Amino acid sequence: MTDAPASSLSDTLQALFHKELIPTIAHAGYETLKKRYLENGHKDRLIESYSRIIPSLAKTDSVLLMGASPLEGFILRRTVPDISLKMIGSPESLLYRSRDEYEFFRQHDVQREGELYLVERHNIETSLPLPDASFDTIVCLEVLEHLRRDPLFTLCEMRRLLNTGGTLFLSTPNINSARSVRRALQWENPMFFPSFGPPPMGILHAHEYSVREVLLLLDRAGFTPRELSSFNHVTLDSFDHDARYRCGGSVPFPIVEEVDGSSEALFEKLKDHPLRGDYLFIQAVGEHRYNPEPIDPIYCSLE
Repeated sequence: MTDAPASSLSDTLQALFHKELIPTIAHAGYETLKKRYLENGHKDRLIESYSRIIPSLAKTDSVLLMGASPLEGFILRRTVPDISLKMIGSPESLLYRSRDEYEFFRQHDVQREGELYLVERHNIETSLPLPDASFDTIVCLEVLEHLRRDPLFTLCEMRRLLNTGGTLFLSTPNINSARSVRRALQWENPMFFPSFGPPPMGILHAHEYSVREVLLLLDRAGFTPRELSSFNHVTLDSFDHDARYRCGGSVPFPIVEEVDGSSEALFEKLKDHPLRGDYLFIQAVGEHRYNPEPIDPIYCSLE
């Protein structure tokens, strides 16, 4: 299956969700799957990402999923069953998460006669209890933006755990996206996900990164990018992400809706640029030594 083209892989992954996974779930955990993945487009984000990743795993022996969801384990167990797979999560900012997603997969495991999708609950913003050069591939999807303390430290930990010449797959929201530029010109928050969560969650996205910031972090952490691209979040009839996270209602002070009426025209000009999608997707190789010292402008100086 690892030799399949991206289009057929996408069809395969869609089938995994709709023909194999969803019909077997008949308990409360299904509500988690439905809300987090089916109703808001994140199922399609995972399918887009793993359609790019899976073809590269043909010669991989060991994979680490960082900040992982059990659903990612489900995808890889079904498509590349021979790899050695380890899953670790979550960032400190995600440790609040309700346990129903994990209960959902425990129930699924029982129905599948003991198959394991075990995520080790560890704060990935601290040192990980794993030896150097333990993995051929590391996958870290939609995690970087949740790191509150020191993203460079976590990337350096990934470089430490990766074999020299091994591959990192990373995705994160793109603050330089066409959608973000349009939002900023319309006096909206440009972040892909700007919302606060109820206590004790706090801010769900600590920082959304520019293209240059991601490249600076990767270089300092010892990675050489091999692919840098982007793609958009799917819009569903039931859920429009862009509309959902715009400020609603009236404001107590009149504002200009657009800058010289140009925001839509600029959006149309930018939207097809290969790096203006909602998500950045990076394939990088661990080739040089990491340097965990803070780097301007990502880390401020207090002097």
